[in-house]
Amino acid sequence: MEPILVALSLSRQSTKVLDAAIEEAKSSQQPLLAAFILETDVLSNAFNRLGDSGIVGEKPGRQLEAALVKEYRQKGYQILDELQKKAKQEEVACRTLVESGEFVGTVNRLAKTEKASLVVVKGVRRSALGRILFGCAEADLQEKAPCPIRVVYD
Repeated sequence: MEPILVALSLSRQSTKVLDAAIEEAKSSQQPLLAAFILETDVLSNAFNRLGDSGIVGEKPGRQLEAALVKEYRQKGYQILDELQKKAKQEEVACRTLVESGEFVGTVNRLAKTEKASLVVVKGVRRSALGRILFGCAEADLQEKAPCPIRVVYD
């Protein structure tokens, strides 16, 4: 059976998103696939900028980056564990995984390879300038995803 994919990251997770994904899965009687995306590209870019500006040296910067990625991964497992417990309480089958990469590309790849029927993501409200500067992952997903996208705002 095709799963409902809930795509999470540190900046794209909330109780409301978890609840919406569980409700979608329960009402459609489909399994849930919860993916926590380690946005390593964001961290690498930040550390490259710190190194380029001379704020952090290359070796300490890489060590700090590795420590943060490790902490980021552990937080992802905690979030997924919480979701799995909620899904079990609601009698929804749930599988979890942690993936590294750019958010939109990773979500699209997972939606395609896992044959997801729906992707649930947290929306981030941005001004027009913010969308120009930082982009809009929800819009990119809706444009490129192989299945429908449900955007949940807090």
